[in-house]
Amino acid sequence: MNLSGKPLAKTERFIGFDYLRGIAVILVFLSHIPVLDSMPYWFKRVSETGSCGVQLFFIISAFVLMHSTTKRFSLEHHRIKIYYFRRFMRIAPLYYFCLLYFTFFPSLFSQGWDNISSYSTALLLNILFLHDLSPIHINSIMPGWTIGVEMTFSLFLPIIIFYIKSIKSATVLFIGSIFFYLFLSNRYVYYLGQLFNLESYSVFRIYTNLWIGKNTLLFSSGILLYFIVNSNLTFFKNKSLFISSSSLAISVTLYILHILKFFNSKLLYLHYTFIFFFLVLGVYLFPRKLVAQKILCTLGKCCFSMYLIQFAVFEIFHTDLTAMTDHLFLYYSTAFGIFFLTFLLSYFSFNMIEKKFIKLGEHLINKLS
Repeated sequence: MNLSGKPLAKTERFIGFDYLRGIAVILVFLSHIPVLDSMPYWFKRVSETGSCGVQLFFIISAFVLMHSTTKRFSLEHHRIKIYYFRRFMRIAPLYYFCLLYFTFFPSLFSQGWDNISSYSTALLLNILFLHDLSPIHINSIMPGWTIGVEMTFSLFLPIIIFYIKSIKSATVLFIGSIFFYLFLSNRYVYYLGQLFNLESYSVFRIYTNLWIGKNTLLFSSGILLYFIVNSNLTFFKNKSLFISSSSLAISVTLYILHILKFFNSKLLYLHYTFIFFFLVLGVYLFPRKLVAQKILCTLGKCCFSMYLIQFAVFEIFHTDLTAMTDHLFLYYSTAFGIFFLTFLLSYFSFNMIEKKFIKLGEHLINKLS
């Protein structure tokens, strides 16, 4: 119970989103696996596009956070404080544990640091979840840029909920984020690079692809989805009409990009955003059982742990994988073993760290309320 006399809000878990997260974590895993020249073309393409799994994560995250937070805000007293505390207990314990691990065992996927002063700054920014705001610290200690981006979004979510209250305002936000991404994002990062005296183009390019401004497009997509599914628009609830119209929209977008030869990384990113937008909407509106759904749902529940732990496991076996140039069967077997080991460690982490601290957080909220 809270101070208003109402029970604390409990939100349902969207099973369909769990198996989408399971698919996304597999894609992200494939994007980090070393690709050999002798590998078939289809595998190289899957590995290259695997990073788009992060886009799917962010869209789902924005939708689910918008849904759960809005519902809880209507029931809980001191809702802002409870919201931030709940988010901290959800993310911080495991993240801080991994932060400590990667301090002593640096990852191949991190940028590293030059001296103690640089490390101290990076550590402080990571503890405060502000590392995504610095081009030189976003992946300095551990490859946790996605966590920084998500926590920055979480920081502003109460403000978004306060101002974005209809499908109309959500649409304006979505269109505005597209405009910012296409025309202003790189310019802002350029000025930010001057502020940090960035001399390395590679650091600038990496940050351009990772920072919160680019991913605002994905979060605004999830917010728009939330208002769509809570609206009375019958257009989106007719299955045949939805499938045909979404397929047409995706096909037309792809055709226009091809004709105009604008198939660069920016517009391809926008195209994937549209695909995942309709995919998430379709899974929510028309849920159905899939083959291996139970496996994918289990992966989806452990996705936060899997994202962080995979880098530690890769660190151990990376050299072995790159040496298997002429033994593709052995390569695939080892890659599967790495994935399975990552899952086992993540399953343990999910149950012994994530769930324990989430439960502790809820217990403290109930006790203090």
